[in-house]
Amino acid sequence: MVVSLTRMLKSFSQAQDAAPAQAACALRAAAEQQVPQAVPSDVPSAAALTEPARTERICSALEQVQDIHAPTPLTDRYLHNRALMRPKNRPPFDPDTLWYLRYGRCPIMTELIDVVNEETLNAMPIEAVAILDRINNKLKRYRDWSGELDAQPSQNEKQFVIDKLVSESIPEALHHYEQLLRFSPHRTKNSTTHDKMSARDILIDLFLEVDYELDELLDELHQTVLNRLASTHRYVKSRTKS
Repeated sequence: MVVSLTRMLKSFSQAQDAAPAQAACALRAAAEQQVPQAVPSDVPSAAALTEPARTERICSALEQVQDIHAPTPLTDRYLHNRALMRPKNRPPFDPDTLWYLRYGRCPIMTELIDVVNEETLNAMPIEAVAILDRINNKLKRYRDWSGELDAQPSQNEKQFVIDKLVSESIPEALHHYEQLLRFSPHRTKNSTTHDKMSARDILIDLFLEVDYELDELLDELHQTVLNRLASTHRYVKSRTKS
């Protein structure tokens, strides 16, 4: 079933740079020990993330957090990299635009500013924070890109769904998760649902599904622009025939 993440990161007192890498290694090691189960024939394989895709997606998010080339790494290297990349005529990077988390310094998630804050992020496992950071980046890219394509953007069904997921489902899930941590912390780690998922697993899987849905929307935009480019190419070819 779903890989248990309860043994990961026994202590976050380790060096901030080491925590994401160790989490990714622990997750891969745990996944290798699991015996994959067959997906029921009446459930489409694309309906949900299954192993090994789920594990690889989490590990990718964790590794991006540590990557010095990633746009928003959750490490102290972020400030150093921003200083190196800052144009000479720009004022210094404002530290007030950072969240100071127990995992390290995190640039504010601008697209999720009404959804999460420092307190809610600190309540999450680092895997969930890393995936939420990816969601924020993809959401910004999607909104900027779709805004460029349409002067008066029209919302299709998938766009409506993703807006609902971000504005309603994520805050609702975080509210339930925080309740469990506050009122039943001794049972939250070990108590599981009927499908053997802990509260931590459920939260991470929920974020993975939103992350996957954003990938689908970005793929649609990519295909739309690619088709427009191909159309322009066909027009030029037709007008330049000798």
